Amino acid sequence: MKTSVVLVLFLGLTAACNSSTDRKNGYSEIPKNKEDSLMQQVMAGHDAGMARMGKISTSIKKLERILDSSGIQINRSAYRQAIADLRQAETSMNLWMHEFSLDTLANESEKRAIYLENEIIKVGIVKRQIASSLQKADSLLQKQDVAH
Repeated sequence: MKTSVVLVLFLGLTAACNSSTDRKNGYSEIPKNKEDSLMQQVMAGHDAGMARMGKISTSIKKLERILDSSGIQINRSAYRQAIADLRQAETSMNLWMHEFSLDTLANESEKRAIYLENEIIKVGIVKRQIASSLQKADSLLQKQDVAH
């Protein structure tokens, strides 16, 4: 179900991005104005987050498999927390994508710039959350690999 939601959101974002004839990926390749430059930063954050979504899913599955294994001596609460953190990062990315609108304040340059600056901050927080949760998960998984 989550994969379907992510796919639908991604396809919707992609379709919206390709709706303008002089733009690619929702913004001009060479920024024509401040908004284009800001949009590039927003989309770079989006792309960085999306690039790690598959690793989040894979890490959750690996951690759950270890957690479900009987006879393995592990700190179960650390594994549960790592899984919860990964799921929260995934949810945060999906929520940010759902709430972000490519066309917000399109005809109001100054307000749009402020909107995009705020979105850069928001997507940056999501990127850090993704990186942090994956780092914790990777640490647990590496410890498990070493133990076996």
